[in-house]
Amino acid sequence: MHMYWCFYIQMIKIPVLPRSTKSYQPKFLTRIVIQMGMKQCQNNMIHGPCGQAHPKSPCMVDKSCAKHFPKSFCTETTIDEDNYPVYRRRDDGNTVDKNGVKLDNTFVVPYNRNILVKYQAHINVEWCNRSRSIKYLFKYIHKGEDRTTVLIETEEQQRETRGGKLTNRDDEIKRYLDARYISGCEAAWRIFQFPLQYREPAVERLQFHLENEHVVVFPDSMDLDKIIYRPNIEKTMFTEWMTANQLHEEARSLTYAQFPTKWTWHAKEKEWRKRRGGKKTIGRIYYAQPTSGEKYYLRMLLNAVKGCRSYEETRTVDGVVYPTYKSACYALGLLNDDKEWDDCIKEASHWASAPQMRQLFCTILLFCEVTDPAKLWQTNWELLSEDIQRRQRRILNFQALELNSLQIKSLLLAEIEHLLAKGGKSLKDFPGMPLPDSSILQDINNRLVNEELNYDKDSLRIEHTELLQKLNQDQRMAFDVIIESVSSSRGKLIFVDGHGGTEKTFLWKAVMTKLRSEGKIVLAVASSGIAALLLHGGRTAHSRFHIPLKITNESTCNIKQGTFLAELIKKTSLIIWDEAPMTHKHCFEALDKSLRDILRFTNEDAEHRPFGGMTVVLGGDFRQILPVIPKGKREHIISASIKRSYLWKNFEEYRLTENMRLNSSEGSPEEKAKTAEFANWILNIGDGTTTTIDDEDWVSIPEDLILNKGDDPKASIVNNTYPELHNKYTDRTYLEERAILCPRNETVDQINTYIMSQIPGEEVTYLSSDTTCKAMSTVEDEDMLYPTEFLNSLTFSGIPDHELRLKIGLPVMLMRNINQSAGLCNGTRLTIT
Repeated sequence: MHMYWCFYIQMIKIPVLPRSTKSYQPKFLTRIVIQMGMKQCQNNMIHGPCGQAHPKSPCMVDKSCAKHFPKSFCTETTIDEDNYPVYRRRDDGNTVDKNGVKLDNTFVVPYNRNILVKYQAHINVEWCNRSRSIKYLFKYIHKGEDRTTVLIETEEQQRETRGGKLTNRDDEIKRYLDARYISGCEAAWRIFQFPLQYREPAVERLQFHLENEHVVVFPDSMDLDKIIYRPNIEKTMFTEWMTANQLHEEARSLTYAQFPTKWTWHAKEKEWRKRRGGKKTIGRIYYAQPTSGEKYYLRMLLNAVKGCRSYEETRTVDGVVYPTYKSACYALGLLNDDKEWDDCIKEASHWASAPQMRQLFCTILLFCEVTDPAKLWQTNWELLSEDIQRRQRRILNFQALELNSLQIKSLLLAEIEHLLAKGGKSLKDFPGMPLPDSSILQDINNRLVNEELNYDKDSLRIEHTELLQKLNQDQRMAFDVIIESVSSSRGKLIFVDGHGGTEKTFLWKAVMTKLRSEGKIVLAVASSGIAALLLHGGRTAHSRFHIPLKITNESTCNIKQGTFLAELIKKTSLIIWDEAPMTHKHCFEALDKSLRDILRFTNEDAEHRPFGGMTVVLGGDFRQILPVIPKGKREHIISASIKRSYLWKNFEEYRLTENMRLNSSEGSPEEKAKTAEFANWILNIGDGTTTTIDDEDWVSIPEDLILNKGDDPKASIVNNTYPELHNKYTDRTYLEERAILCPRNETVDQINTYIMSQIPGEEVTYLSSDTTCKAMSTVEDEDMLYPTEFLNSLTFSGIPDHELRLKIGLPVMLMRNINQSAGLCNGTRLTIT
């Protein structure tokens, strides 16, 4: 059995014996323990032999020991740069003969003598006194249960003909059964029904809400009057905390997060009572996003203020009642000023155009924590409005037009409202921001529907006629089924399966031009921002349907009845979702639940039909990337696939097999044949036909695709991928045709550093400003616990490191979806100018 244990040793005061008391320990017992420890160390704690003495040892990888033995002699224990201990190893000349090889202290695995003598087994004991080393152990403790995949085969495998040659089609999702591994001891533990887990300390999740905005849950069929007059409907966990502070003076010494340590919430009676017994419980307040407005600032205050008896008292600082929670946070010093955002706008004004400035202002509002949006607006509105008057003159064809500042501000605010709406926000979401004139906003209010109907129907009909003639047989079959389902409102669920080159995007274009030319609404989405750019009017699925980023089987889309998005969905005829296999099944299930709820007022059977009875078309290729599960294994990834969803049984599957990209490629017959050979090889990898069941983890790569790493691997791969980089790095086509993919972020950093050194020009370094989030903190003086240099050393996927080094002409990649209509989404490649 292989186990990991983590012990926390508590320092205790050892009682001192009286002077008259004498302790006695026979010396021969000490000698026996030492001798037994030496014997057990020789039998159980010596690594190897490995290295040159035994090159075929299991630990040998690339002619070196994977466990880094032998270690070095050290006179004292120290901590290395990676926060791991380097133990003292004496060079005392003692050796042990193992398999004919003499091994010294450099081959000893760290151990504890008393534990080793007691249990007489291989027990590696490590000193964990740094967060990173403890984190290593917790990866094993919290990684989840051991799982396995069981291969299920029949005597007659499903076969299909491709290129006149029979090949086995390997559907990995269907062929593997997900299972859990249970050892003998765990099975016995379960049979005797012993407790499997416990939590210490217990955690009380603390609800909070703005005044008169608490959530009320009720069945859809319940009468509204009964809901309103339900007993104690006005009481919540949060309001009763205030009531407890009014009734009990001792309760006022605790913040809301600290309250569960002394008080217990009784949900049935809806009241807090003093805690009895010594059971320890801690409180955790539900999270609120920075874009949630006053709710975010209320949460920030609840981590700081104590004993509040009313909402008004929560906003009171030093006897002054502030009008908003945000202003109270500012008075308490919980918020910083907006100088960095103000400097950013003023710096950009030296080179950016007015439309770019407005886009920058909206980006700051959407993605940055602005303390005072109204002040930021008032300081910079003139920089954002330089072209407003000139544009109005052109629109009205009146060159003598003169607008006053109020008119310019109103037109500017309308433009900003339009940009914010593309990000799912409004000026109303930012307290203090002025609003444009209501007459100007009339056209903006129906923006979502207007955008989907604002197509040139005549040009779409002409384009559709041309596209329809170019559809192959497989595409035409799928096209007819989709159009028939929409026209007859049958609400079919269709999956179009096609590998790269079968022109699924071409099929989507033919379907969209057909329906949009008839005045129908088609919502085109994709699982990634880059794929969404290929669809006319495309958006990412998360952006269009407001799918939560942290998805669970209970999640729903954040679409409320009566909103513009809900009205748009009610008028939608078809949803096309490209690259669907790479999305977690819970995303489709969340959309399914939301559509059933939204469409039940327009379709009586919506609650009982998948996706509310709307026709939904998914497209993609299961040979490519499946849902990404952090630290997940094959069985976790397969379980997250749409094929494991309750929705999959309702889908009709249509397959595209003809590679249209090869048919339209240019070049000599030899080049076309080589391209076709490469495409078939890639396809066979996806089908699993390039491997055997016994050795399925290995793929044979043709020699002409393998690069000799040479003396400097980084230089070899960069020079072969980007020849003459120093002369062509400004050529856009040259950069678009090349890319280097790396499996790990640290490898990406090494490649990027090398490429940057090859590009001429002065390097500019930008440093991030890292601070702890006060809204999430329940600890006073947390800045002292996490100094700035520690925060700067942290690295995360999807976020640049503390140091960002750039050069003019350097290609970079955008890491967030900022403005998809302008092509600014996750994965967009840009150039520093």
